[in-house]
Amino acid sequence: MLPSLLAIFLAWGCSQPPACAAPEDVLATQGDRELVCVDAGKVYRYIDLLAGRMPTPREKTKMLSSVQSRWNDDPEGTSTWLAEVGEVVKTLEGQKGISGAEMRSKLVFQAMEGKGLITQDDELWEIQKFRISVWARDSDEELALTEADIEGWIFYASLCREVQGGGALRLSVSDRQQLYNTLKDRWTSGSRADLTALVAVGPYWSQARRGWRNASYEKQQAWIAEAPLPPPMTATSLGYADAIYTGDLSRHVAVLHDKIGPFFLGVD
Repeated sequence: MLPSLLAIFLAWGCSQPPACAAPEDVLATQGDRELVCVDAGKVYRYIDLLAGRMPTPREKTKMLSSVQSRWNDDPEGTSTWLAEVGEVVKTLEGQKGISGAEMRSKLVFQAMEGKGLITQDDELWEIQKFRISVWARDSDEELALTEADIEGWIFYASLCREVQGGGALRLSVSDRQQLYNTLKDRWTSGSRADLTALVAVGPYWSQARRGWRNASYEKQQAWIAEAPLPPPMTATSLGYADAIYTGDLSRHVAVLHDKIGPFFLGVD
């Protein structure tokens, strides 16, 4: 039976964290073999890219401990596996825009189906599952919607409202839950274009926000003019966000990437 999340968190608190102050630090040795932090770190980078968000220090420590344990049991096999993880990380970090977001979403789908680099019998499985936090999947398109994707759309709707003079979204806990359900419903009933759009904001959100702030006035106005924004100041925060989510998602994404991008996977 897989350990519960509670058991995992308790183990995090009790385990001795591996030292990784520098990439070249050594986590484990067997004979003339060494496991160095830069190689072990490929695992949390892989999970980070799929999750669309950075790990906390505690999560990072647990992942390193798991890799360390696996390597101690099988140095050769784990080294080969880490090289495979590194290749996927290298490929993902070279992607950008909507096609990059789609590639990430497909890898998330495969990961949650147990067909990724971390399998269900691995200690890292529950960590990966918790970190990525999938809310919906589409078996036909082999795409998955994560918590980071949904949060990205909430941030996006808030930015849209701000630029129209309505201020940032002000949402209660129940409002947020309703928006989560709205986006999940849009996923369930949406076209392939809708699904692709829904995964093309979250992994780039920090870049999009920073890009907006650093953009010239002309660039900002070009985005505002072309994005299919709802009428300003005509609804509550919840109503405004709902107007965004029931609108032309593909157009929102295309204009954001074109006017404020380009955005790259793996850029914080």
